[in-house]
Amino acid sequence: MSRIKGGIGMSVEDSSPVDPQVLAALIACRDAGATAMTDIRMVLRWLRDEGRYGAAEWVEKNPTHYLSALEVPAPPH
Repeated sequence: MSRIKGGIGMSVEDSSPVDPQVLAALIACRDAGATAMTDIRMVLRWLRDEGRYGAAEWVEKNPTHYLSALEVPAPPH
């Protein structure tokens, strides 16, 4: 995996078919701070509430890819 430009806290594989508009919607969701990005149900709700239906559809169809793209730090010991 490679880090997306701008250090946004999400990574996707270089060959990922993630549309730039989907990525922008996910960044907006993260920046809003309305939900934990690992809570797919709430991410989907936020995306739909904001009219980001294409992004919501992509997350629904690619939940494994979406979760694997998140850079989740390990909890402290």
